[in-house]
Amino acid sequence: MYDMAAKQNNTLVYTRRSERIGMLDFYESLTVIVKVAAALKLAFNEIYETHRPDNGLTSSCLELATLQHVHGELKALKISD
Repeated sequence: MYDMAAKQNNTLVYTRRSERIGMLDFYESLTVIVKVAAALKLAFNEIYETHRPDNGLTSSCLELATLQHVHGELKALKISD
């Protein structure tokens, strides 16, 4: 992969539909993942404090529903682009 990227001015394409980006730009963009995970955790904590589930099963179901909702929102954003 490195040899091919070096021949193409240190750029890569993540998927066939994505734009060609520099290798360092790609790795720098991975820092966003930590922020997304923190936002999801914060959202779940707020929902947890609002509903105060009785047991672990209800808490797990609440977390799963939160993640499914976020996944649906992200799919809608991807489709609208």
